[in-house]
Amino acid sequence: MAVETFDLECLLAVERLGGVTRAAEAIGISQPAMTKVVRRLEALAGTALFERSGRGIVPTLAGQALLRRAQVIVNETADALAEAAAIKRGDLGLVRIGYSATVPDGFVFGACQRLLKRWPNVRIKLSHQLGGSLIDALLGGELDLVVGPAPGTQFEAKLTVSTLYRDRLIIYSDSAHPLQQRSELRLTDLADQAWLLPAPGFPLRQALERAFKEAGLPALQVHIEADFVSPALAEFVRATSLLCVGGTRIADALTWMRPLRLAHAELDLERPICATVRRGAWVSPHVRELIRSMQDAAASR
Repeated sequence: MAVETFDLECLLAVERLGGVTRAAEAIGISQPAMTKVVRRLEALAGTALFERSGRGIVPTLAGQALLRRAQVIVNETADALAEAAAIKRGDLGLVRIGYSATVPDGFVFGACQRLLKRWPNVRIKLSHQLGGSLIDALLGGELDLVVGPAPGTQFEAKLTVSTLYRDRLIIYSDSAHPLQQRSELRLTDLADQAWLLPAPGFPLRQALERAFKEAGLPALQVHIEADFVSPALAEFVRATSLLCVGGTRIADALTWMRPLRLAHAELDLERPICATVRRGAWVSPHVRELIRSMQDAAASR
């Protein structure tokens, strides 16, 4: 029995939404029809693909294996159809770009403006999120290009990464913080400080924790933890003793915030900012042009 791409899309919807009924509504078919798709695929696989958990259903180990490959097939099919349609139309329509909160807006906007000058009819969709969410969206086929910190090595087989420039993160505090009076700081001076940081899974947090551990210092005292970045979030630091970490341009946007004068040898938070696409996916001329444009802009900085 042949498996249709639509069947795989249904399976992915059930996993994403945690239930057959919600998946059927999202896809636009009846609940019995969605159940029939799942049962047919389970019959072909010879095993259950989902099991009940709490109020919803989750994939079994066999289901997880099938879902991983189903996502690849759905993505590849969408890429192939998009490429064929673009060739027929003579244009390439929509470009979906995601960029990290640590990348300057102007860097991305400038590349988009240059693209529009060359192809005035192109449509651009921008998404501004944390790096981990962007990579998930890229792998899920929701984005064509991600601009942000280099993804983890666990994604090497799935992504193609081009370095644009290197960014150095800096520890910041309110300008009135007592540590601002010190001419040069060591890591030990930060051992008893309170922090505003991203969640433990983010590379920035991991780099800080690793540096403190290697220096034999106590664990970081994280008083505020957030899975997002915004100027409003940084307001927590104003007129408090909290420390945070940001890119080199944050002080330009938030005039009350100042970098701490930490000896460079004490903590190196330099990282590559990259343009990332799915490995093996069709990359449109527009996306290739955006990457070239950003590489040229980075080289002239």
